[in-house]
Amino acid sequence: MKKKLLIILGCLLLAASLVLTGCGGTKGEETETTKAPEPVQTECSHGEIEWVIDRAATCTEEGLRHSECADCGTRMEIGDVIPAKGHSFADGVCSGCGGVLISDAAGLTALATAVNGGESYEGKWVVLGADIDLGGKEWTPIGINLNVPFMGSFDGAGHVVSNFTITSTEVVYAGLFGSCKGGELRNVGVEGFSINIHDSSEALFGGLGSAGGLVGYNSGKVTHCYAKGTISVSRYSSFEVGGLVGESYPASAVIQESYAAVNVTAVGTLGATGGGLVGDSRGAIYNCYATGDVSVTNNSMHSVGSVVAGGLAGMGGSEARISQCYATGNVEARGGSSSYSCLAGGLIGSAGNEVLYCFATGNVSQSGGENAGAGGLFGRGESSSTNYHSAEQQIEGGIKNAVGEIQAAAVMQTASFVIGTMQWDAKIWNAIDGQYPTLK
Repeated sequence: MKKKLLIILGCLLLAASLVLTGCGGTKGEETETTKAPEPVQTECSHGEIEWVIDRAATCTEEGLRHSECADCGTRMEIGDVIPAKGHSFADGVCSGCGGVLISDAAGLTALATAVNGGESYEGKWVVLGADIDLGGKEWTPIGINLNVPFMGSFDGAGHVVSNFTITSTEVVYAGLFGSCKGGELRNVGVEGFSINIHDSSEALFGGLGSAGGLVGYNSGKVTHCYAKGTISVSRYSSFEVGGLVGESYPASAVIQESYAAVNVTAVGTLGATGGGLVGDSRGAIYNCYATGDVSVTNNSMHSVGSVVAGGLAGMGGSEARISQCYATGNVEARGGSSSYSCLAGGLIGSAGNEVLYCFATGNVSQSGGENAGAGGLFGRGESSSTNYHSAEQQIEGGIKNAVGEIQAAAVMQTASFVIGTMQWDAKIWNAIDGQYPTLK
């Protein structure tokens, strides 16, 4: 009996063992086996990269691109620059943008004739292929009035237009360019020019509107340009005169990384505004300077017009934004007994808005006018503590406007003052001890 029980117990244990091991199943059946889970990859290795164009490069403008992972789309880099392509001219026309190449005085004269005849060049580029000497002849500005403005963009490509004269009293907007709307003027210098317009005609709304060595009236952008010459204007009507730009308007207009070495003289019966760089600016002026003397005078003791003069700008309007600029020229304003205002400032005659990190060193003289003002920085206007004028300046006139910080001229001619105190960009400015900064 005991032996039978042992046999039965052994059989039961064997059966249990077969069940647990999966043996003894029907032939052809396979028992499912549990496997360990594959490890989950939580981060992409970004092994393959592709570039995505944000803005395509053109002949004149840089483009932008960024890189992304081809597998997961993660953005890898931001703001990688694509160099501008540059113009490719064949028979005087760029195959990329349709721009026009001009390399001589005849070509520049033809441009003026076309624009003044109504061809605006809107959306097109005009590019200089060489320095151009205009031979001292009377020049008819490109875009002689606001009815026929130049609306394209002009690239001097580092060349110079020189030796032109404007004396005609029929000119409303005087300069190499008369009136420019939109677009950009860049990389060009104007040298050896003389704008010498004198007209005593008593036509209230007639006569000159504005004059500048480069352009009389500009509503677009002026970049990397300069002017070296003389401007002398006397008119019955009110007008604006600047060494580089006569009038910069509206608030979207920009003058940047440019300068003027132009002596400016303006005499007006109904008022006048003059500046070493720009006569009247409603827009922005960044990284610019002017070295010429400025004189604005009222030629009648009974005038009702304002007389405003500034070493950099005559007027800085209520929307103007001016920063990282300076002026070294002497400034004078002479007003009639009934002038609305007679203002003279080493930097700006009348400052109406933001002016930051600027300085002026020229002497300032003012006389006459009902609302008078003279200052090392501004004839009228408030200043932040970031603006300086020279301790050596002589300020003569009625009401003194003593805004701004005072610093010795010798200190202003040091790299530590320009790059350190004034926070100017060393990539834009040459700051050398012993001299005032220049643009690179």
